[in-house]
Amino acid sequence: MINEFNQSVPGVYASIDEATRKRGFSMPSDILTCALLRTLAASKPAGKFLELGTGTGLSTSWILDGMDDEARLISLESNEKLLAVAENYLGQDNRLELIHIGGAEWIPSNAGGKFDYIRRHLAT
Repeated sequence: MINEFNQSVPGVYASIDEATRKRGFSMPSDILTCALLRTLAASKPAGKFLELGTGTGLSTSWILDGMDDEARLISLESNEKLLAVAENYLGQDNRLELIHIGGAEWIPSNAGGKFDYIRRHLAT
């Protein structure tokens, strides 16, 4: 397996990573998954994306890094303390809508929405 990572990380990644560690959040996506998310977002100009489980925003920062100016991302998180980190570092990005809600609560009233991809964080 290749143990070398030759890609740039989003500018806010290190700050979000540090805040994530300080909060003891132990379920962030690994960096290779994040790089894939960025690539997928970049492959769909003006895309509309949904993220179920913002966490602290580590993966979110990668998705945003791949998006063009016309793309939009809705990201849902039920944990207020984790979402606060994402809001602090990513909330100024007008392509992003952060919502404090769980996916099970949000999806029924938004079932007609169409997305180019949906990222669901799975707890391990």
